[in-house]
Amino acid sequence: MKKVQVKLTIPATMKQDLENVAALTADSIQTIIKGYVRDALYVPKQGPPQSPPPRAHRVAEKKNKKKKKNNNPLTTNETTLSPDFDPPESIARKYNLEHHGAFKRFRDWATAKDKKFTDWDDAFARACNTWLPEAAPELRLDPEQELYASDRTGVDA
Repeated sequence: MKKVQVKLTIPATMKQDLENVAALTADSIQTIIKGYVRDALYVPKQGPPQSPPPRAHRVAEKKNKKKKKNNNPLTTNETTLSPDFDPPESIARKYNLEHHGAFKRFRDWATAKDKKFTDWDDAFARACNTWLPEAAPELRLDPEQELYASDRTGVDA
């Protein structure tokens, strides 16, 4: 193998880095450069980094995992509307609704659809906050109207 001399011109910072590597490895700068050139020329190049293969979609055994309603009376706390259920008036008042009308409308809805809830006060409150004001706009109280129509004495002030 015939040897040829090659001269390199490198920046001062690169020369300093080469001197540091040479000091650490106890080799000369020429030996370090020969090693890098040999590695660059004779080590087979690997292609560009390959991305992982695309993941296959799961088709088999794909099931919709919908939460099934538990109809077992031994494991659920949901009950139908009790005949003696009477929600506090403060719930309807909080949503600016007339209590007796809102309760009657809610009771009719719950019994007609055989609804079951664990907390009927909460169900009434959600109804007062969501669908009742739109379903029965006549139940809305005016902000200036007295909250308790039953508290009127019949004497105008």
